[in-house]
Amino acid sequence: MPPYVSFASPHRWVVTNAASVAVGLAALGFRRAVDGTYKINFRRPLSYEPMAVLAMRLRDMGVAFSAESDWSPFAVVCDLRDRGLFEGPFQKIARIGDDCQVVDH
Repeated sequence: MPPYVSFASPHRWVVTNAASVAVGLAALGFRRAVDGTYKINFRRPLSYEPMAVLAMRLRDMGVAFSAESDWSPFAVVCDLRDRGLFEGPFQKIARIGDDCQVVDH
């Protein structure tokens, strides 16, 4: 399973299964948490433009975006794309039964 954004909000982003991109995440300011995920918290909430830049940088590192919840990281990226702030293809990851499926979007 590739690394993927499991949570995305203006206040915090979380990347799961991230060992293969740990160095790149650290360069972006992410820190490894006790649970093995990589998290970044923002004192001041991110606006749309910085969120789009972060999402594109993660995408360029090969990080997918979870489509697991109602307002998922995948939905965040779709919203940024609809606003004209996110360009290019990206991968979404979703659980199908006991399996995960990665789809180019």
